[in-house]
Amino acid sequence: MSWRERIASLSLGRLFKGETRTALPIEMAMSLGVNTTGVTVTEKSVLTLAVAFACINVISTDLSSLPLTLYRKRKSGGRDIIDDHDAAYKLRWSPDENDDTSSVKLRQDWTAHTLGWGNGYLNVDRSGDGTIKELSLLDPQYTQAMRRKTDQRLFYRLKDGTTRTPDNILHLAGLGLDGVTGYSPPKLCKQAYALGLAMEIYGASFYGNGAIAGGWIKIPGKRKPEVLANLRRSVEGVHRGPYNAGRIGLLEEGMDFQSTSISPEDAQFLTGRQFQAIEICRIYRVPPHKVGDYSQAHLANVEISNLDYITTTLRPWAVATETTCSLKLLSQKERRKGLYFEHQMTALLRGDMKSRVEYYTRMRDSGSLCPDEIRDMEGLNPIEGGIGKIYLVPVNLQTLEKAAKEPEPAPAAGDGLPSANGENGDQEEGKEPAAAEGSQNGNGNGNGKAKTGTRF
Repeated sequence: MSWRERIASLSLGRLFKGETRTALPIEMAMSLGVNTTGVTVTEKSVLTLAVAFACINVISTDLSSLPLTLYRKRKSGGRDIIDDHDAAYKLRWSPDENDDTSSVKLRQDWTAHTLGWGNGYLNVDRSGDGTIKELSLLDPQYTQAMRRKTDQRLFYRLKDGTTRTPDNILHLAGLGLDGVTGYSPPKLCKQAYALGLAMEIYGASFYGNGAIAGGWIKIPGKRKPEVLANLRRSVEGVHRGPYNAGRIGLLEEGMDFQSTSISPEDAQFLTGRQFQAIEICRIYRVPPHKVGDYSQAHLANVEISNLDYITTTLRPWAVATETTCSLKLLSQKERRKGLYFEHQMTALLRGDMKSRVEYYTRMRDSGSLCPDEIRDMEGLNPIEGGIGKIYLVPVNLQTLEKAAKEPEPAPAAGDGLPSANGENGDQEEGKEPAAAEGSQNGNGNGNGKAKTGTRF
């Protein structure tokens, strides 16, 4: 039994003698993993794989495009936007003192580091009074989260050998088993990435090395090496390269060409590449149509797929980012006062014009939104005069308190005011009393139709 097999056969309890370790077994599995394709896989090399780059780019770009806003909860309900906080400005506009870059670019790269390396790090530079001066990216390849042997306190070792405390590092991590760090997807799933890279290399080599399939040219008799070299150069000069595909080949007398290669169609090359693209999308939980694969997408299900992408892909990363920023950029006192960071995701949830009109109409008619709030969502200015701040409700609706009150009893018979003909009770709407009609006709019976039983 080899040493690899012996290690794999040991249980964790026997291997570590009862010690509690979570990160080491996976790291060992990643280091012992075999890459049978012969293609080197690193966090940077996988960016040359188109589908991997597209997955990382679409998540990091979509998430960074959403405003990351600082809110304060109201005790009475609702919340207010906080603009005058130093952390809010750094994450909303520019992370450095000189405004050399935008917060969108910083958060995009920070998220891309996390998706590529499993961990993304931002250094927090504070002034003497604790005010945040600058947020800067750290190289995820050389930044390490470690614990001191004496008290197991967490600290971070940077590329230059210096250390930082956790409150000065914004650490966004992916899936991991130690509660702090995340695993690198290219290392953990190296075979999937390696197969995709190998298939790209194979396809490029196939079209780059020649349109004629590899094979042998049989020549009768024995020829000198110089003659064979000239023949090889002449054949490759005519047929090699993508621009020479389909040219007619000529062989001299007695020569015969025998193909020894398998076409990409026979090897299901294209099918394999499509499957591998979906395999990479599966790692990042990205719908294939988000990276340009519409083979299984239809107009009826793209909108549902987009909603699924927002809820199952973007939202978990948004929550992780919000929690990290609230924990490291806000003091415990500020968090207890109700301050927190949250992405504004309503822009991604907007549908087409018809759906938005229906949504706004229902929200306005139910009294949930006023016209000015609807106009703000559409990027329009408020209505002048303040009339757009009025909330509207249907007249046939009432409050729960009013609905819970007992109805007032109807007036008893005979308690009403006397009518025009001396009777109590209401008259039929739109009709004059019979006695009045009769008096106008000069008789007392109202055209001979005076009511019986009239009280005088």
